[in-house]
Amino acid sequence: MSQNTRYLLSACLFAVVAFLFIQFYWIKTYYTSTLINFERDVNLAFEDGVKKEFMLRCDTIQQAIENNLMDSSKFIISSKFHPTEKVQVYTIRSTKDLNDNFGTSFSKQQLNQPLTKGDVSLKRKIAAAFAQNIRQEDLENHFIYYRTQDLGRYIEEKANQYQFDTASLRKTFNYYLNLRGIKSDYTFILKNKDSTLNNRPKLFSRFKQPIVTKSFPTYLLEKNSYVRASFIAPFSYVISKTWLLIASSIALMVIVCYLVWFLTKTLLSAQKVALIKEDFISNITHEFKTPIATVAVAAEALEDADTIQNSEKRNRYLSHIKNEAQRLNLLVDQVMSLSLQNQTAYALYKETIVVSEVINQLIKLHQIKADKSLLVNTNIPEQITVEADKSQFYHALNNIMDNAIKYSDDQVNLEINSYDKNGFMIIEIIDKGIGMEKSELKLIFDKFYRIKNQYHSIKGHGLGLTFVKQIMEQHQGWYKIDSEINNGTKVTLAWPQ
Repeated sequence: MSQNTRYLLSACLFAVVAFLFIQFYWIKTYYTSTLINFERDVNLAFEDGVKKEFMLRCDTIQQAIENNLMDSSKFIISSKFHPTEKVQVYTIRSTKDLNDNFGTSFSKQQLNQPLTKGDVSLKRKIAAAFAQNIRQEDLENHFIYYRTQDLGRYIEEKANQYQFDTASLRKTFNYYLNLRGIKSDYTFILKNKDSTLNNRPKLFSRFKQPIVTKSFPTYLLEKNSYVRASFIAPFSYVISKTWLLIASSIALMVIVCYLVWFLTKTLLSAQKVALIKEDFISNITHEFKTPIATVAVAAEALEDADTIQNSEKRNRYLSHIKNEAQRLNLLVDQVMSLSLQNQTAYALYKETIVVSEVINQLIKLHQIKADKSLLVNTNIPEQITVEADKSQFYHALNNIMDNAIKYSDDQVNLEINSYDKNGFMIIEIIDKGIGMEKSELKLIFDKFYRIKNQYHSIKGHGLGLTFVKQIMEQHQGWYKIDSEINNGTKVTLAWPQ
């Protein structure tokens, strides 16, 4: 890996780590902010719920006082004009003890009419005004003033009857929670002693501890004098408020990580290809130089008059020139195939090919050019044919045979079989060469790839099997390779009929 590539990858890695850190910090900050807002909202809702529940109890007791005052068997309501103040003074007396009474007046705008016998409507207004005053002056201040003994005892009885109750509080609390869009489970905490100050936990511990509201007095004298609400799992509320941000942040992080991974993979792949191309150029240069040198030597020899007169030498040198020219032609065809590999519109010129003729031609060619002892056993019916591009069909088989000979010992044994099966014409080329690792079978068809073994020093350019793959795909056929170390290789090519 080059130094510039390492710098680039390090910069990308640093950028990704920094981005992930910023995103995490942003999400954590937003989550904490939402948690604080949740705490504020539940405290406001709880305060409103406690007040509303108390007011509802006051409403109930006030109505009971009003109805009790209207009961003529318990209380007598009368009026008397006060000449100095010029207002009507209304008096409430207990029927059990006429001396047990209490009098008051109201503003002229509110109530200032004399009460006559049988005036139920005005009596109801006076009773309602009395009950309203008792609520504002006594009940809402959490104490009871005995204006008359009977009335005082009655108010105390009702206050005890309608004491603080968590069931009633839950209804009003739920109402104010719903107004703020909060739907989280909670429980009430009742204590004999507590503080109305809200000593909330530190931020870092809020993720572990429940959210607890401020304490409010219940005004129960014997026990449970204070109440709080505890939200054990506010997670659902927080997620409902932050899910879009969290989801988009996670999606963005995944996209960025994928792009950096893809960039890294592309860079490493490009560098790998560059190294392979360097090896390819070195090998292909050698491949071209060898036949060129052979042709040059043969041509130089043919310039000698004695060689021209000697028919045996002349024919031998001409044969060398012909063979090397054919070898050069194959090399040029393989290199040119690279420019056609990505052209999906490459035209095939299909014709009927007699398979045995092409196989026999290739066997003769390799027997001449091979510097090893070559023995080929064939099992090819003479009548078997295939519809294919003859040039590409020839090159595909030639590449397979060339590899089989290259990667075999000094004694080369090949077996070539051909048969029809399931609408395909199958050709099998089997050698008893060195074979290859299972892990390399999926790589050998990649451009410029060469197997890594003791035979890697053999000159080659890593294009032969790539060319075969391209030819089979263009003909809509299939290919398969089976191999084991030291047990040889079997290549199967299937051509559609």
